[in-house]
Amino acid sequence: ILRIENWGDGFPRLCMLKQFADAEGKGDFFSSLPDVLCNPLAHSYFTAIESDLRALDEDEWQVFRNGILKLTSTKSGFKPRRTLASLLNEAKGYIYLRNNGFAEINFIPRSTIETPELSATVNGTIVALLEVKTAWQSDDENEWIEKNTSNIEHGQLPTVRQLSPSFPDGLKNKLKDHFQKAESQLRAYPAPKDCRRVVYFVIFLAYDQQHTPDITTQIK
Repeated sequence: ILRIENWGDGFPRLCMLKQFADAEGKGDFFSSLPDVLCNPLAHSYFTAIESDLRALDEDEWQVFRNGILKLTSTKSGFKPRRTLASLLNEAKGYIYLRNNGFAEINFIPRSTIETPELSATVNGTIVALLEVKTAWQSDDENEWIEKNTSNIEHGQLPTVRQLSPSFPDGLKNKLKDHFQKAESQLRAYPAPKDCRRVVYFVIFLAYDQQHTPDITTQIK
């Protein structure tokens, strides 16, 4: 694991985001950096984010960075941090379009009207639109994770619960709502009828859902 004092060498774009966020009083999400990188799970999580951010070319990185900072809340707490984490996931959409052969990829400027996150063009014509949706675990799942994390850190036994592998209605409804909202955003944006419209899902499954047979197939 990277030594804390040199963390900016291995995480240059996250380090830059932290510096700008700290300067604007919006650094709560990044407040644990770099100390948290000593934790293997956190190190893995932030390594994946850094990899996504490095995939952006220099111009789009500047657009993305400025957009993220504008939408970053000055409030602390779980929900603002989750909102920012969802925004960071938008870089995955850029990578998806690039890996599918699109070269001219741009983040769509934010406006009062909800729009897709990304467009791809050929000779100035929009040929693809993409909206990223992040589906998080339930609040109950997060409370269980946070409680057990705290117990372990304080030398206490974790709370044990019985696994019930399933594809629950709550998750089905969440994904359906996300898809319908994304579909509305994609269709409302002015683009040719034959434009490819993509909903890119980032899904965080609860622990028991991860152990549900064929969960990926069921979601698809």
